[in-house]
Amino acid sequence: MSSSEIVCPRCGYNDVALVKKEMVGSGGVHRHFRCPRCSHTWIKKT
Repeated sequence: MSSSEIVCPRCGYNDVALVKKEMVGSGGVHRHFRCPRCSHTWIKKT
């Protein structure tokens, strides 16, 4: 699962994996991403 607009903030790799989507109480979504190249994980809040 890749997304063209999401790039790894550590190494800049642009074919990152979406690990999970988490609904938050305020109506937003936290999307957890993981970079297969440098193993960095991060959360994008939308």
